[in-house]
Amino acid sequence: MGIKPASDESMTIDKNPIKWRFNVRRRFSWFVEYFQIMGTNKAVFNKVLGINFAYSNMKKDADYNEFIDETEHNCSLAMVREKTKQNFDFLWELAKRSCDKSQKLVSTAKKILTTNYKDFSNPELKILFEEIALQLMEYQPIMFLIFPVENYLEKSLENAIKEIAGKKGRQNKIKDYLSVFSMPKEELVAVREEKDLLEIAIAKKEGKQIESELKEHVKNFAWIPTDDPAGKPWNQKELMGRINSLLQYKPKERLEKIKQGEKEREKKYEEYAKELELDEKTIELIRLVREFVYLRNYRVECWVQAQFLVRPFLIFVAGKAKLGFDELMALSSEEINNFLEHGKIIQKKEIEKRLRAYAYIKIGEKYNAFFGEDAKKIAQPQEKEKQEQIGTEIRGSIANKGKAIGIVKIVKELSDISKVKKGDILVASMTLPQYIPAMEKAAAFVTDEGGITSHAAIISRELNVPCIVGTKNATKLLKDGDKIEVDANKGIARKIS
Repeated sequence: MGIKPASDESMTIDKNPIKWRFNVRRRFSWFVEYFQIMGTNKAVFNKVLGINFAYSNMKKDADYNEFIDETEHNCSLAMVREKTKQNFDFLWELAKRSCDKSQKLVSTAKKILTTNYKDFSNPELKILFEEIALQLMEYQPIMFLIFPVENYLEKSLENAIKEIAGKKGRQNKIKDYLSVFSMPKEELVAVREEKDLLEIAIAKKEGKQIESELKEHVKNFAWIPTDDPAGKPWNQKELMGRINSLLQYKPKERLEKIKQGEKEREKKYEEYAKELELDEKTIELIRLVREFVYLRNYRVECWVQAQFLVRPFLIFVAGKAKLGFDELMALSSEEINNFLEHGKIIQKKEIEKRLRAYAYIKIGEKYNAFFGEDAKKIAQPQEKEKQEQIGTEIRGSIANKGKAIGIVKIVKELSDISKVKKGDILVASMTLPQYIPAMEKAAAFVTDEGGITSHAAIISRELNVPCIVGTKNATKLLKDGDKIEVDANKGIARKIS
């Protein structure tokens, strides 16, 4: 791999300093992170999506904040706009390729899961490992390109509905229209899991035996919180804790509200389409939005499920290498291949450094990786922009209307979700499927990132919880223990004494 010594933070492209743009905060093992580094070049984008694009410049710091090049981000938006302008079917083709690749990733993982590899030689294991490694690397364009597409479609839909609603004199309903028209085309796994668990909670409340139903639930949904091969799946004990928590919410009524909300949104869709007299072009745009809202979450579901399915195989490889599973997850795919081909493994002290912390900076075809204390040399960029705040108010976009007052709980890591109690306000950079146990309890959600098609927005509508997204700075301006009012009718959260 050739890890180089830490270099100056101000790395450049063509002698122009890179302006780093925050993308997301996600903690992955180095095993997973390496696929991201290697799978975002032009050759992979061309092969997977048929487009001449790349995220050449990326950075991740020791706090797992991920940054991309602002110029490349703008180029990705411009590329999506231009290609869609030339051919509206470009996005449908992109969606099809993304779905096909998602299914290929999961099917490859299932094949490995069902392969009797325990008597394989190391060269045979290498062939099997290379199959899943290739799919994980080639999945990166699917993971990354969704962001500019989502941005483009959100803006396009908002502009179209504003124009139509303006002509009809219905400007006051624009947020309602956008909320309904941006529903995913199909039910998300996280929603199915929530409804299934509510069914089990109802059965428990009625005094029925739930052991077999709980085992089936674990079988179908245990992978949801893993996110990484090293992630921890749900077990029966944890799910029983969630069931006991759901019993406080009158599970039968809550399930009915979710189902009723789904029916009402579908009914509203028909009503609003008729009310606005939508033309075919706008209806096609809405279909695309709903497709990509679903795909945005589906691609993550496939990514997480595939890694969960290959976990037993990777545990077996770790045993062959005389490493713990977490130690194997501190290696790159190249290093694992090197062990399976030549029997060579990096030193334990190097693995220990990687388990403490990692960071990297990728410029073009070259990257520097930093581990342990050296990872701190890739620092989070200093905030140069003024925090936009009026008095004690934090402003964002309305994802789901309503009001709530509660105590702030900042969720940055999966381990933080245990802090969230019934009636708290969940504040995060963005929400993930793994946050569902906390989202079930929260009275409202507030996020830094995302728009009307984000995970937080979708789940807030399913659970009918007030939600404000895209505040940019809620996690910076708020802290655990703050008491706030969330007014999602106006898109405002404010501290109260």
